[in-house]
Amino acid sequence: MLGDVYQLNVVQKLNGREISNVFYYLETLVTILTPAVVAVELCGEFFTAIYVPNWKPHFTVRGELTAIWCNRIFPTAGTPQAVPFVSEPGDVLGDSCPNNAAALISFITAVASANYRRRTYFSGIPESRQVGAEITGGMSVAMRDLGEAMRDRVLNPPSDAAAEYTFAAFSKKLAAASDPSPVEIITGVGVTVQIRSQRGRNLFTWTKGV
Repeated sequence: MLGDVYQLNVVQKLNGREISNVFYYLETLVTILTPAVVAVELCGEFFTAIYVPNWKPHFTVRGELTAIWCNRIFPTAGTPQAVPFVSEPGDVLGDSCPNNAAALISFITAVASANYRRRTYFSGIPESRQVGAEITGGMSVAMRDLGEAMRDRVLNPPSDAAAEYTFAAFSKKLAAASDPSPVEIITGVGVTVQIRSQRGRNLFTWTKGV
């Protein structure tokens, strides 16, 4: 249904530890598919359109994608669907930075509210892509390209190519209220040069939205 929000979890294993990144997609062109089918097909589309070309080539071979989960969470919750993966490591050979070291991408919307901002930490940085506690220039460009691909690439379920799902920020707090809307489309991408832990804060290099 138009306006539905799907939560997508990318689950990886890095040096024996499970790590999950959470993203949200808003239905912006209506589908004829059931929420369960949409969830399964969004997993596959994210893998093909985002993970393979923009994520996998820049992260360590010691990190492995194990599954992508997806579920409709708004306005009502659906049944979580999972697509498991086997032998989907990153492409960069050599050692990785520690698990708690992460590259940070920040996503913003056109609404100036903390409810619509997303900070996403990407673990699995190759040691060769960091110098002095900062990601290299090449890695910074790769992270910007990843963030922009997520912002710009609309996902289309193969069984209903006319339907569209757009990367968005979702507020569970606002979802419990009737107003304002709990979801806004992502319009801006920021990359933090310093390697961060989840408690870290830093200035961003911003890329304007489309």
